[in-house]
Amino acid sequence: MKKTNKGYLVVARIQLHSLTPKTGNVLGFELQIDDNQGGGKQNVAKWNDKTNESWRNTSQYGILTFVGKNKHGH
Repeated sequence: MKKTNKGYLVVARIQLHSLTPKTGNVLGFELQIDDNQGGGKQNVAKWNDKTNESWRNTSQYGILTFVGKNKHGH
């Protein structure tokens, strides 16, 4: 994680042991970051869910689409 002048930049790699990703395949996906400054959860940032229910309701997930390798071969 890197702090920028607009917030934070997070780069993540997720191993997909049970999937064989192919260009065009889709997957339900959600990402959440909680800000806990020692006094309990103060802020939450989520990728797609606007209801705060994705922890128990997968219909709030966004759609991740596999697009193929980037210019770095990843």
